[in-house]
Amino acid sequence: FKTEETVDLVKWLRDYNVLSDANGKVRFYGMDFKAREKGIEVLALYIKKVDINNYNKIKIDLDFLSDKNNKVNFKNLENRISIIEKVFTGNRYKYIKNSYEMEYEETYHLIEIYKQWLDYEKNAKVFNLRDKYMFENAKWVIESSKKYNEGKVIIIGHNDHIQKGIALNAEGNRQLGYWLDNKYKEKYFNIGFEFSRGLFYSYDMNDGY
Repeated sequence: FKTEETVDLVKWLRDYNVLSDANGKVRFYGMDFKAREKGIEVLALYIKKVDINNYNKIKIDLDFLSDKNNKVNFKNLENRISIIEKVFTGNRYKYIKNSYEMEYEETYHLIEIYKQWLDYEKNAKVFNLRDKYMFENAKWVIESSKKYNEGKVIIIGHNDHIQKGIALNAEGNRQLGYWLDNKYKEKYFNIGFEFSRGLFYSYDMNDGY
């Protein structure tokens, strides 16, 4: 994605959004859980905006989770994200009243994403698990778009992630595309990227060559 074409696309979409009404704007979502600290930072800003009292009480937990150096004691991390989740869900109506429902749901999903990362790390970074959670997040975006009448969803990812097949050479790992195809059938249409110049190696996932 680090290409001139991607920059051109983002600029074009930005111009499109400026001229579009509220119901026609394009929105960007992340579906991977790798940037979990940034998610916690966004979560902290939201809680600070809608509930300053509880924010002050759990700020130490939020700061701890947003620190990249704190990722070894999983039990400690689990306890802290659990504290934050209880505050968040226990004040749902208050938070929605002080913002709006869609913002609340999007922010709450950041808690789910952090828990996904924890599970991934605890299970020795199993590749199959990462793609399954990417699917869960992509499905969340799709269902949220349906709920708020935001239209169709375009998912951009590495060819290896969006493929429909099963990686037979990697202990049968199922990729994001496999789960999307299994869930949405013909509604999921994937397009692979090719390079306009340069070289790359490829092989058939079923034949193994």
